[in-house]
Formats: sequence, structure tokens, C-alpha cells
Amino acid sequence: MKVLLTTTSFQDTPGKHHNVLNDTGYMVDKIRGPVKEDVLLPIIADYDGVICGDDYYTKKVLKKGKEGKLKVISKYGIGMDKIDLIAADGLGITVTNCPGVNHITVAEHTFSLVLAFVKNISDEINYTRSGEWTRMIGREIYNKKLGVAGLGRIGKEVILRAKAFGMELLAYDQYFDKEFLKKYKVKVCNT
Repeated sequence: MKVLLTTTSFQDTPGKHHNVLNDTGYMVDKIRGPVKEDVLLPIIADYDGVICGDDYYTKKVLKKGKEGKLKVISKYGIGMDKIDLIAADGLGITVTNCPGVNHITVAEHTFSLVLAFVKNISDEINYTRSGEWTRMIGREIYNKKLGVAGLGRIGKEVILRAKAFGMELLAYDQYFDKEFLKKYKVKVCNT
């Protein structure tokens, strides 16, 4: 079996997942993604499987892969918007993802953006880099409201971080974990 590994987060993050992949005995080729169609087309037929990040698996790429050995594509993460799922299904190529593999990282990133915005960090960096000093006053987030759309794994992790900052929490989702809402005092916004 031959596997193409393109996800940079898999490659760059230390952990047991490297040992698990290495212990399969599969031949693994690594390319740093995201990989575009023109790069995939000449090589995809050589692989039985792909562990991908945000690569472009168009119908053309999938068809070329199926003409070779391609049987499975596994998205390291959850978003499969760059994989033509209809074409993959029609060609009999299995497509999977990894729910939960990066929900903490995404929540931390989300919260870091909230802090960067409220504290004017990006503007301060840009002023300083240009040789200026402009004192900007950031705002506190303590006791402020934060609304989260979707309380899946990522949304819940964002709520946990916001709770630690003393924020008032609001959430919208189609389905709610009532125990979670009660435990973290999250107000429901469904209208």
C-alpha cells in the first residue's frame, strides 16, 4: 500500500499519530499541502490512499486517481469542502474525516482572534513595524457577551475559554446539550 500524506498539521504536530502511521508498514510519501489540482494530477494514480489537509480533490483528480490505485481519502480534520464528494461517491472512492482531531486548536485560534481584535494587537504590531508608536486602548472582555453559533466540539471549547474570561455566554444551535448549557450558564438564542 502506498499513501500520500499532504496535511501539514499532521506532519508538524508531534504525537502518537506518527507512530501509528509508521507502524502500518505502508509506504508514505509526504508533500506539504495544500496541494492544487495541477500537482495532484500527475501523481494521484500511484496512491492507494491519501491523508489530506486542504487539498483540491476535484472530479478530474479523483477520476485520475481511480484510473490508478486510489481507494480512500481521509481528511485530517472535519471540513471536506475541497473534496468533490459526489464524484468520489460515483467513482467508489471512500472519503472519511477525523472529527475531534483539531477542535481544541480551532477553539484556541478562535479565541486568540477575539483577544487580538478586542486588544487591537494587529493594529499595534503594524504601527510598531512602521516605526510609529500609537497608543491604543483595548477593551476588556470580562462581563461582555459572546455569542457562539453551533455548540458542537468546537463551539463548546470556545465556550469553555470564554467562561474562564468571565464572559456572558449566548449560543445558537439546532440541538442543545442541556447539561452543558446548565453547567456553563449558557443562554439559548434560537430566534
